[in-house]
Amino acid sequence: MELNIERYGKGKPIVFIHGAGGNTQGWYLQKEYLKSSVEVVLIDLPGHGDSRGEGCVKVEEYRD
Repeated sequence: MELNIERYGKGKPIVFIHGAGGNTQGWYLQKEYLKSSVEVVLIDLPGHGDSRGEGCVKVEEYRD
């Protein structure tokens, strides 16, 4: 499995993980606002956005 992980800015990292059916694009406004003061880390879960693999059926499976 290969996850799409995007990094913007420098400083203390803040990690954003989208909800069911989402992807990194959902964090666009937060990324643009915060990247000048912190490192913004965006992750596409498997089967979403630019990540490979199959998505999970249940949200709890992503948590695990």
